[in-house]
Amino acid sequence: MHFKTLSDWMRAPGGGTIDTELLGLKQEIDALQLKFVALRRERQFNDLMRQLEAAERSGKTHKRWISERRSTSRRSHARAHNQVVPIRGYFQVGNERLFLPGDPNASWSETANCGCTVVFERQIEPRVTLTSQVNEYINIKLSGVSDTGLERFHIEC
Repeated sequence: MHFKTLSDWMRAPGGGTIDTELLGLKQEIDALQLKFVALRRERQFNDLMRQLEAAERSGKTHKRWISERRSTSRRSHARAHNQVVPIRGYFQVGNERLFLPGDPNASWSETANCGCTVVFERQIEPRVTLTSQVNEYINIKLSGVSDTGLERFHIEC
């Protein structure tokens, strides 16, 4: 059967109204968008887990949350920016604990379309050296350098 217009086709037996067809298409698009976001979150988490495992093998001990820092970023993610935890620890993000951005065990509201990442660091434990003792007071020299050389510190008390 040949139709002159889309409306003729929609009114034919087995057809529907344009509104019904559009609603069906919108529902399909919404479902595909949801699936895309879920797959993106899963890929993000899996990629970061591979990086974490490689970081552990190379001696890294901690991870640092890096927020995307955009106008559309969640406040909770911006507040978590630069938070450092042990490599197998959890970040406090809003009211939730996330192992990594995109954590599948966290809520959808904290992980969907998240653009955050983490960097892995090795933090060296400070060395404490007893330098002298006078009466009841002890002088302690505390020093150390991170593996990047950027976090030098020296404290004497």
